[in-house]
Amino acid sequence: LPRLVYADWLDERGDPDRAEFIRCQIAVANGDRSVIGARSRAKGLYKQHGKRWRAELPAIPGVDWAEFERGFVIRTTFRNRPDLVACLGRAVASAPVQDIKLNRATPEMWASLLLSPALNHFRSLDARAGYVEDPSL
Repeated sequence: LPRLVYADWLDERGDPDRAEFIRCQIAVANGDRSVIGARSRAKGLYKQHGKRWRAELPAIPGVDWAEFERGFVIRTTFRNRPDLVACLGRAVASAPVQDIKLNRATPEMWASLLLSPALNHFRSLDARAGYVEDPSL
């Protein structure tokens, strides 16, 4: 419901395409078959405006904003960052990130992440590309 309220707000403020994108992605996520073509319309809107929407997100070194779901970025990749936990905090404050992927994590980064309460904000952690890189080897 808050996302739909935000979509209405965007409509009122002159951003109907972003509002429609949010509504289409919500319809797809909810399996709403009454919204015909919602998936293809969302893809078209993203193709047209995605670059601008991504540019509105903060530039955090080592962070790649990945996938939108229900109108907002929910997946992101974190590359080798000694300040990983601080980056996670900035990402969570900027977007409703739920899924993270780690690339080239050091043992120290893993330790700080696993001990951090920031980890509680996420529903999944993809570490397949986040192998432990031990600089002492």
